[in-house]
Amino acid sequence: MSHWQDERLVEVQKQIDRVSSKPSELCSCLKHILDVDGAWPYDKADLLHWANALDVLDVVLAKTDSPDELLVVVLKFTRLLLENSSNRHVYNSYEVSLAGQHLPRSVCVRARSSSLR
Repeated sequence: MSHWQDERLVEVQKQIDRVSSKPSELCSCLKHILDVDGAWPYDKADLLHWANALDVLDVVLAKTDSPDELLVVVLKFTRLLLENSSNRHVYNSYEVSLAGQHLPRSVCVRARSSSLR
């Protein structure tokens, strides 16, 4: 992995951590990352390095009052990260993110289906 890629990944992780307690800002941050990067432009990531960011995303998935739009963005980002990472088994919500299992009943069909794409 190039030095630029290392710096970019660290910056993405810091952005997620900075806005973790503000759902609308987290949603905007993840949308921006998905819009800018779209596809994973980095080498395969080690999921162990993403533990803090994934903890933040787990909290969103666990809340029953998370906005549908935020859930969709979290699922898309998480799916992209998981598809391009090793050590996926260390992520507790792996099945939730990829299969849409165990999501709150209030989550719309769009949120569930985004994790399957």
